[in-house]
Amino acid sequence: MAGAARALAATLLLALAAGPAAADESPPPPLLPELFDVVDVEPGDVLNIREAPSAKSAIIGTLPPDARRIEVVGTDPTHRWGLIDAGGRAGWVSMRYLTPRAGRDPRRFPEHLVCHGTEPFWTLEFGAGGTVALETPEGTPRLYRLSWAEPSANIGLAAWGASFDDASGRASAVIRRGLCSDGMSDRPFGLAIDWIAEDAPGRRLYSGCCSLTR
Repeated sequence: MAGAARALAATLLLALAAGPAAADESPPPPLLPELFDVVDVEPGDVLNIREAPSAKSAIIGTLPPDARRIEVVGTDPTHRWGLIDAGGRAGWVSMRYLTPRAGRDPRRFPEHLVCHGTEPFWTLEFGAGGTVALETPEGTPRLYRLSWAEPSANIGLAAWGASFDDASGRASAVIRRGLCSDGMSDRPFGLAIDWIAEDAPGRRLYSGCCSLTR
């Protein structure tokens, strides 16, 4: 568990080691996490996924020219390299060849999510129409419906608060933008969640990480 967190931290240190570029040379930072499509890669070619945010870094994977819904969870200080999940580990791709998904507004509450935590293992899936399904080791799956969601009053889109209801109880959540580790893998996430379930047996807090589904 500690090893996974250390591995993710080492990946971020590699990004910071590149140092910030001059302000007039860097593109504006994107609001992350966000889904992107690959663009401007010729048919038959690939977009390389690298171990560190550098064209000289080792290639650890590739994306095809028609790759869609690539979740970028962070960038290096120059915002020219995006941090993605590369098969359960952190990888870097050039933002030059990525474009945001059409029709998405990253300023809205991120309704389409899958969140999970470990020890105990639990899963939270946000679906269409504001429905949320919670699965835990303690019992049968619970289906909630979103009743309220707003960005933070003092830090804006960096965090949201949300409330949910079901037939036998209610729940609330705080979702925060920022790099998150599940403590079990080297996969980087771009959202952290604290989920508080309230029902007859009492209150329970689950903490974990989330990824965008669409």
